[in-house]
Amino acid sequence: MQSVSHGAGPLFYTVSSLSTLPPVRLIPPDTMNKIIVYEHCNFQGLSREFTSNVSNLIDHSFNDCISSLKIIGNPWVVYRHVNFKDILAVYEEGEYSAVQHNDTISSMELVTEDLTDPQITLYEHVNYGGQKIVVNCETSLCSGSFNDLASSHKVQRGAWILYEHANRGGAFMVARASHLSQVGVEMFPLSVPTTGF
Repeated sequence: MQSVSHGAGPLFYTVSSLSTLPPVRLIPPDTMNKIIVYEHCNFQGLSREFTSNVSNLIDHSFNDCISSLKIIGNPWVVYRHVNFKDILAVYEEGEYSAVQHNDTISSMELVTEDLTDPQITLYEHVNYGGQKIVVNCETSLCSGSFNDLASSHKVQRGAWILYEHANRGGAFMVARASHLSQVGVEMFPLSVPTTGF
């Protein structure tokens, strides 16, 4: 179980919206999770295919040159720096003819958590104190009693993206049951892939 508690008072948590990465479908045994990255937009130019984490794209002669990509299976997290530092985006299954952070990706990580039954607990105070709310699906906190209250959280199952603003906007962080996350604030669990290629 992954737990995060921020210092004195809410840090990024203005949890205005709580979205879950929609549950990821179970991948048939003969389907492999992979990311295919391309040098140019619209899947043009050189390409590379990866089925496991890549801590340093320099080792594959593909650093800071990704302009489009395809995800098959579970989501992937992409980072600005090597060794999974400075998260840029999370890509779920699908085709992306142009990536948001063109030519800036230096490492990539496959989300391996079971995403079929996600659950996260938000706490009003740091160190898991005060009121709490348990969430297991994409949720907006903007219109509820927990808007702008969360100061710490624990992930029981799955992987979540926490966003600063409603509608998946602003700063964000990935919160996962398997390990400590980076930076962020509205929550939605990663989803189960729905199609294959």
